[in-house]
Amino acid sequence: MFITFILPEDNRSGGVRVTAIMAQLLQERGHTVRICLVKKKRASERFRKLSRRVRNLKDDGWVHLFSGKVEEEPDLDTAKFAAKEIVIAVGTYMIPHLVRISADVIKLRYNHGLPAEFDSGAETAWSHDIPSITVSGTLVPRLEELAPNTCLGVVPNGIDPNQYYDMNLERDGIGVFYGRHPNKAPDFIKSVLSRLHEMLPGTPLYLVSTEECPPELSFVRALRYPPVEKVREIYNRCRVWLLPSDTEGLPGPVLEAMSCGTLVVSTDNLGSLEIIEHNKTGLISPRRDLAGFVDNVQLALTDDQLWHRITVAGKVKASEFSWKAAADKMESMLGELKSSRHQQ
Repeated sequence: MFITFILPEDNRSGGVRVTAIMAQLLQERGHTVRICLVKKKRASERFRKLSRRVRNLKDDGWVHLFSGKVEEEPDLDTAKFAAKEIVIAVGTYMIPHLVRISADVIKLRYNHGLPAEFDSGAETAWSHDIPSITVSGTLVPRLEELAPNTCLGVVPNGIDPNQYYDMNLERDGIGVFYGRHPNKAPDFIKSVLSRLHEMLPGTPLYLVSTEECPPELSFVRALRYPPVEKVREIYNRCRVWLLPSDTEGLPGPVLEAMSCGTLVVSTDNLGSLEIIEHNKTGLISPRRDLAGFVDNVQLALTDDQLWHRITVAGKVKASEFSWKAAADKMESMLGELKSSRHQQ
């Protein structure tokens, strides 16, 4: 199969990471795969290298995980496609670009979650009569609401157990990924961390991000762009990992933390509910419920029996999500889609 994934840009988002890994897996299975970055203006290679040097970063995004062809195509309608090539729009913002392609291609939407601020543009994007796949079964009802009978099924994300595992380190911390995107509820993250700092002043609070640490969180131990090895260590230093998001697709940090033997305290965003069953594989509280969220963190910190029971179950749950299984499902769905279009 000829397959093109379209992304807005290269960055450290979960959607870009999953796409790059999936593209690599499909390429390794013999398919002709490329990634198109749909952005208006490209910074020069010299500028990007300088930027990385100044910030002491190894790379800016996740696309480097894909060894195949990466192109920049501001106008997809002038891009070259093979006949019946499968073109996959990753996320809400790429769907309008997909819709405008006039070439004889097979169009597919790849849903990694829905925006927290769901405006008319997002509603229009997901209402088109174009087939979709999604990373989480909990997202299917909403997709079917927007465009009935267009969701082909679920292709969950995977996890690499060679990267995320229990190192048997002493655990005394609490960790969280921080991002300013509205989906990630940045203000709620700040409220949670501030409350925990007041209540537990001696407990290490780790904040991992691609951005500068907010000045009001000067009390946290901030890590910017840490490599996988350091993130794995932080998971293993933490007794509890937080996911305060308003919306998620299938959150990688939940699987990673579970695989590292950390108890996850999350909001009831749809993506987390695909993985976490309250009081069995993690602890769940309603979105924006500060008191309830903090109570769950305290429970995880103080109840050793509960912590042990949930982290053991969490490791088992995380082990169900493999990249091989994800690639098997993706390859099967794309093959069926291509076959059905040939018969039309």
